[in-house]
Amino acid sequence: MQVCSLFGENPKVVEPSDFFKTFIDFISNYKKAERELEELKREKDTEAKMKRMLDGGKQLQARAKIVNAAATEGQRRSMYNMNNRFLVT
Repeated sequence: MQVCSLFGENPKVVEPSDFFKTFIDFISNYKKAERELEELKREKDTEAKMKRMLDGGKQLQARAKIVNAAATEGQRRSMYNMNNRFLVT
């Protein structure tokens, strides 16, 4: 068979069915690898989204701490002013 000889195979030694089975196996394995890579990409994208969401949550927590600290300081100063307004200087 000419196709076998084009790929360096001796058509008298290699059966065409064996020769083409190699191509079929290669194509199957290639498609499987393609699917696996796509799945890995989706997983990586999902992990990246989750990380961004968690990082965003950490930023919100940090902002909330700052706001709470500022509010606490404001309350502390208000109490100080209320307690000291009757002092005569």
